Amino acid sequence: MAVIGNEDEKEWIVRLQQGESHAFELLYQRYSRPILYKLLRLVHSEQLAEELHQEVFLKVWERRLQLDPEKSFGGFLIRIAHNLAMDFYRKAASDEKLREQLLRAAAVFYDPQDEAKTDPRHEQLMSAIAKLPPQRQKVFTLCKLEGQSYQHIARLLGVSVGTIKDHMAKASRFLKQELTKTDLRLLLILIMFL
Repeated sequence: MAVIGNEDEKEWIVRLQQGESHAFELLYQRYSRPILYKLLRLVHSEQLAEELHQEVFLKVWERRLQLDPEKSFGGFLIRIAHNLAMDFYRKAASDEKLREQLLRAAAVFYDPQDEAKTDPRHEQLMSAIAKLPPQRQKVFTLCKLEGQSYQHIARLLGVSVGTIKDHMAKASRFLKQELTKTDLRLLLILIMFL
């Protein structure tokens, strides 16, 4: 089987636009593994990553006429993969059964009652939370790790619900920035939707 180099990629994209399945196969061979690894880092589930991987390349075929041979094909694939993963998380946030399934799968990383917190990702998450200002850290912990409602936390701390919402919004922004440096995006997304 032929392997394509960067110089040939534009030609293969043009052929793909013309519906040539061989061009699709060559582009698939070149980008399949990196896209699968990217999806694994985004969703932390081999089965889900494989399903989304198939969807990425299905979308490439469906959108082949929209491809621009002058633009990065790899970047196009990464954008599709990222969007599919985020769509999955949005769906999980609104689908109770799916959310419960994800939470069970990720429970080992964020269950504060678990004594076996030796996973470095859990330590990174706790370290990021510890960097929050004291009041914000307390609000985040009460809400997301202990499951308390905004109303309960507001009464407990003697502040308004609006203040609690403000603390949570700022904590979320900070933690997203802090954790984008690591592979904790799944964990943070799950915690934020609890």
